[in-house]
Amino acid sequence: MKLIKKRMIWSCTLAVLGLIFLIITLTTNDLPRNAFLSGMSGALLIVGLLKTIQYIRIAKNPKWVQKFEIQQNEERLKFLVNKSATIVFFGSVFAEFIGACAFALLNMITYATAISYIVCAQLLIYYVVFYLLNKKY
Repeated sequence: MKLIKKRMIWSCTLAVLGLIFLIITLTTNDLPRNAFLSGMSGALLIVGLLKTIQYIRIAKNPKWVQKFEIQQNEERLKFLVNKSATIVFFGSVFAEFIGACAFALLNMITYATAISYIVCAQLLIYYVVFYLLNKKY
């Protein structure tokens, strides 16, 4: 039940962020920013609300709570989550590297430099977290 409450708090936080972004979008006239925020706010609000409803439904049924907790502690699920996160992370780093190279070839050095700094920051954070987790476990 504790896990469901944590997930419910997270999904409510996403819904509130979506609502805040939606209010910002509706109260300002900055078109480029509003085009971005309206899509993000709608997605955050809808996903946050749907996940909250899902967790409320699970929390009301003791059998579903037990099944949910067993599924979340299953080794296969943990392996798949870690594997998919690793693939997505390194895929995004590789895509950013390709983008930085493309910007450099197009003589857009400012963009190439910015993306390169982002890649370096991501990799630095990855190695720091890896080191800390390696010491902990």
